[in-house]
Amino acid sequence: MHLSNVAMEVLMANANTEDFNVALAIQAALLHDTIEDTDTTFSEVEENFGTAVANAVLALTKNESLPKEEQMMDSLKRIKKLPYDVWAVKMADRITNLQKPPSHPPLGGNLGRNNLLLNTKIQ
Repeated sequence: MHLSNVAMEVLMANANTEDFNVALAIQAALLHDTIEDTDTTFSEVEENFGTAVANAVLALTKNESLPKEEQMMDSLKRIKKLPYDVWAVKMADRITNLQKPPSHPPLGGNLGRNNLLLNTKIQ
């Protein structure tokens, strides 16, 4: 459900944005949790969906080798280096995460996560 909600938010952004690479954004939206939440590798994503999509998915993936408090900012810095279509995927992901009621945190998440999402700024 989450992935389709992110994709729908991306489609709404596409309807209101000129020169939006909807193909890249929809693929990234549907795959954005793949590397983080499965055993799928960057190479497998790249082989099946191309380098641009794989780079987008990797940027949207938290680097778990970093301390937890640095992971979000690191991901945001990597996203900033990519086309704004990928930024839209991150925003769509945040929107859908914030739409979940506080009593139902994201899978594996906690109730303080929405506060983190609301207060994280890209520097």
